[in-house]
Amino acid sequence: MDYVKTLRSLVGNFPLELPGTGIIVYKREGASTFYLLQNRLDGNGVGLLGGGIELYETYRECAVRELYEESGILAEAEYFDLLDVYAGTRHITVYPSGDVVHHTVVVFSIDYDACSHQEEVMSTNETKSLEWFDVSEISYLLQEGLIFPNNAPILEDLINGKFHFWSSKAKRSHAPNQCAGPSFFLYIYN
Repeated sequence: MDYVKTLRSLVGNFPLELPGTGIIVYKREGASTFYLLQNRLDGNGVGLLGGGIELYETYRECAVRELYEESGILAEAEYFDLLDVYAGTRHITVYPSGDVVHHTVVVFSIDYDACSHQEEVMSTNETKSLEWFDVSEISYLLQEGLIFPNNAPILEDLINGKFHFWSSKAKRSHAPNQCAGPSFFLYIYN
């Protein structure tokens, strides 16, 4: 992120308030719903896809870009459903570099089952692997402290039923290429 690098060159590790997005990618299999999470390369555990907004970018544009960069999934901005906005003391991250970030996270959801699955190339500079989890598995990750701390309140709300996800099948009837992504997920990089 060039914007943040420029700010960091001016203020060092001084705390910054940085807006960004979190993306809940979900799919349904029968009566079960699964959520795509990222094993982060920065050592901060497992978390949502998403990241910081660039200058002049809308939040939906940020969600489109971050989803593609971190997973290889292509999606159109209008198909992201706004869920909530998170900020506050539970959204402060101290990175291994010593950088301190106070996050404001605009959380969107997108239905993966409405996607057209195609092989895509994803960036490996942030994502170690991607994996689908159900709510009981996410609950376990939260209990064990394996979730990126900034995402913990969002995922707690998810497992406690705060969010409701609607099928994108109606949207798909007029936009068949809503999103495209890899036909399988579990990328592991050395």
